[in-house]
Amino acid sequence: MMTRGIRQLTFCILGIAILITQVSADPAQLKVGVKPGNWIKYDYLFIQQRIHPINFGDNHTENMIFECLIDVLDVEENVITFRRLLIEYNGSKMSNLTYIADPTIQNNEHPEIEVHHFFLPSGLEAGDNVPEVIDFSCNVGEIYAPPWSQRINETIMSNVLENDRLSNVLHNDRLVNWIHWKVENLNELGSMVDERECVFDKETGIVLSFKQNSTFSFLDEYGRWHTGIEVHEYFIKDTNAWPKPYWMSREMIQVLAVVVIISLFSFIFLTLRARRPRSLF
Repeated sequence: MMTRGIRQLTFCILGIAILITQVSADPAQLKVGVKPGNWIKYDYLFIQQRIHPINFGDNHTENMIFECLIDVLDVEENVITFRRLLIEYNGSKMSNLTYIADPTIQNNEHPEIEVHHFFLPSGLEAGDNVPEVIDFSCNVGEIYAPPWSQRINETIMSNVLENDRLSNVLHNDRLVNWIHWKVENLNELGSMVDERECVFDKETGIVLSFKQNSTFSFLDEYGRWHTGIEVHEYFIKDTNAWPKPYWMSREMIQVLAVVVIISLFSFIFLTLRARRPRSLF
């Protein structure tokens, strides 16, 4: 009996150990990595399509490109107050909204859920779960995955991303977290697919690139297909959240500008002097 009890206790301990090794980052220990005054600029693409059968309603396609500016206004413990400004490339403001939310916990409702699209807790790595739910619903049905079901697929150095748009901003090699998932729902009403691929900076938790494609198709009562597509995609193009290399700093650019101006004036002066007529006596 004693041996059997010891064996059961051993299996129990091993089971607990396995569970512990599978647990990702402790939510109670999560922290944000941005500070008040941080800003990030993105190129933002939004696509929406509605495709209907011929002679049934108007097909609709919307394709918009913005500059998106994120300003971190305040950080109190893990609660971030940030402004999201969308600016059309003709200079007109499209949207100016302020959010107050904690990216280290689940946010299921709008507008707070928006925080998960721009910030992760800092210091996460491959295998760690993230707090955002997966929620996509339409007249075909619903795709839902509870909080902490999304997982970081891989933590890699930024120099292996093979993405010139990101490398121009990251400059120095940085650790980044890559997340990718695809979920589908097929039923008698139709089909729906939701897919996301994004990259976050590990140290600050700032999103570097983000693409989500949500698609649904359904048959109406006459056997005609209807399709809806919505894409949100943005790439970072500048930020002050980490230092730029010295050769790209404002001070270095100013020094280079002064050197260029002095060199230009010197060239002009020497050219004019060489062309001045010389006296014969």
